[in-house]
Amino acid sequence: MPLPLATPRATDWTVVCLCAQWCRTCGGYRDDLRALAASDPQTNYLWLDIEDEAELVGDLDVETFPAVLVLRGTQPLFYGPVLPQVAQVAQLLARLRAAGEQARALAELPEELTPVIEQLAQGRKDAKSPSPPPPLLLMRARGERNR
Repeated sequence: MPLPLATPRATDWTVVCLCAQWCRTCGGYRDDLRALAASDPQTNYLWLDIEDEAELVGDLDVETFPAVLVLRGTQPLFYGPVLPQVAQVAQLLARLRAAGEQARALAELPEELTPVIEQLAQGRKDAKSPSPPPPLLLMRARGERNR
């Protein structure tokens, strides 16, 4: 399951960052994205390590890291690589929000992302009263490894 970068919020907006543990660029980007998550109460930010969650993403081929999936509810509004600068994600979100209902769901999306979106949707249904993630998930969200 993608790991929250901040306390889950009651909002339809979600940013999922797809990265890999071995990617040095992603390591620094996670800290910056966590800071953005803390300052943006309108959006849930999730970290998805495509290797740790290989069962979930299947054969998804992420060619350039970091890659970002932006959802409004279960509608994917953006998927693709971004520069490792959180300002780019913040600007993208601002444009999508400004477009309101004019922002349309993507016509094409890698089918390997469907289970990710479905699991996020199921998590929303299950989280009527959000509870904190188990300690292992918190460790993984902070970038700590099992010792």
